[in-house]
Amino acid sequence: MLFIQFLMGKLLCTFTLLYASLSDNQIRSLLEDSDLSGDDEFVPSPSNIQQADDSSDDDLNAEEVPEERRSSHNVIEGVRPQLFWRSNFVQKIYPPNINYSAIESPSPIGTPAEYFCKTFFEEATKYTNMYSVAKTWESLGTTAHELKVFFGINLMIGCIRHPRLPTYWKKSISLSGISDTISRDRFLALRNNVHFVDTIKPPEEAKTNRLWKVQPVIDTVRRRCHSLLSNFNYYSADEQMIPFTGHCKLKQYIKGKPRPVGVKNFIMTSASAIVLDFEIYWGATTPLGDMSLGLDPSAILRLTQSLPQGSFVYFDRYFTTDSLLAKLKEKGIEAAGIIMVNRIKNVNLKEGRMKRGECHSYVRADEAVVFTECQDSQRVVIASICAGIEPKCKVQSANMGGVDIHDQQVECYQMWFRTRKWTLKCLLHFIDLSVVNCWFIYREHCRENQTAKKSIMDLLKFRMSLSEALL
Repeated sequence: MLFIQFLMGKLLCTFTLLYASLSDNQIRSLLEDSDLSGDDEFVPSPSNIQQADDSSDDDLNAEEVPEERRSSHNVIEGVRPQLFWRSNFVQKIYPPNINYSAIESPSPIGTPAEYFCKTFFEEATKYTNMYSVAKTWESLGTTAHELKVFFGINLMIGCIRHPRLPTYWKKSISLSGISDTISRDRFLALRNNVHFVDTIKPPEEAKTNRLWKVQPVIDTVRRRCHSLLSNFNYYSADEQMIPFTGHCKLKQYIKGKPRPVGVKNFIMTSASAIVLDFEIYWGATTPLGDMSLGLDPSAILRLTQSLPQGSFVYFDRYFTTDSLLAKLKEKGIEAAGIIMVNRIKNVNLKEGRMKRGECHSYVRADEAVVFTECQDSQRVVIASICAGIEPKCKVQSANMGGVDIHDQQVECYQMWFRTRKWTLKCLLHFIDLSVVNCWFIYREHCRENQTAKKSIMDLLKFRMSLSEALL
């Protein structure tokens, strides 16, 4: 080992002496003849390049510069140049700066202003300031424009989720669209004080209407939904949950729902999932009209009050009874729905196992209702006053899922922060409902105009454009 170290030391000394005896020109010639020459080259280090005096070179032209100064680098005499590697590389092309400015209203028929009009914001401004005076002895001083900003920020919060509400204003992870528009304390003050009626002197309907605190919100959204009824022929009805787990006398539990606890809302949509009417359930005094058929059938009768004759309505097994179908037929409305076997009387259904795809039809004596028994993965019985075996299953499956599709889209970007106020939760829910409605109408508008698929905004981009327009 010592002998090897001795040889290595001798070799190192030899190469050092050899390098010292070579001149600069000899070193350059050796490098030019080596395999390292080509597109890449060795050049003198910038630390050894002599900086030319600007004042002395002002009067020199390119033809007057001596040969030794025409080199791209001037090397200081008596100093061995430090060579470094200069490589020819391709400059990286970065993506251009994208303008994320607010997009204009994507469709003339789908804007939130159609659901929450100017009068609504003016009334909300008045009652919000009144409530803050009663609560803190100081007016909040909000305006209709600031409430629109409050709506827009809630829309953006639903799109970009943070673990806690104050983190939207934290410097390291804040969103400029939110933090530059309104301060955290101001936003929380609006959130805690927003009101739509006079709670100091409640109206007379407060004695009988449990929803009186949010009734203006319900009325303004329902009014716009009713204006869309004449544009469709096929409708779907089902239950919807406004999720809320705090203290509330209206709270219900529905087994099997993705959000089983909250305020129950009977809702009717088109086959394309556009909400057309709804009725929030708040107890035995809910204005559903004729309650002789039971709660769920009465909800269907209430939702179909404004439908034109000849409309087709489809609903789930919790609503379907033969007496409900008879009532709808009297009103000139066609209907169909899956029915529970224990609700069928005087009909002998097929006993035993049926083959998959096998169907049997049974007609009532007065020919008012048809019961169709089909075997799929499970046995299903469908009651109808508008179709028999052939178009039954296809029509039912094509038009029944409107409420579920709407709930799915609302759930995607729902404003999910918890609150103790059920009134605020209802407000946020109806904002989400109106935005999803606008998006479905916008898509229908694009299809009618044969807009290219790549040019149609998805729900996220649509929602962000609306929030930026409100800010």
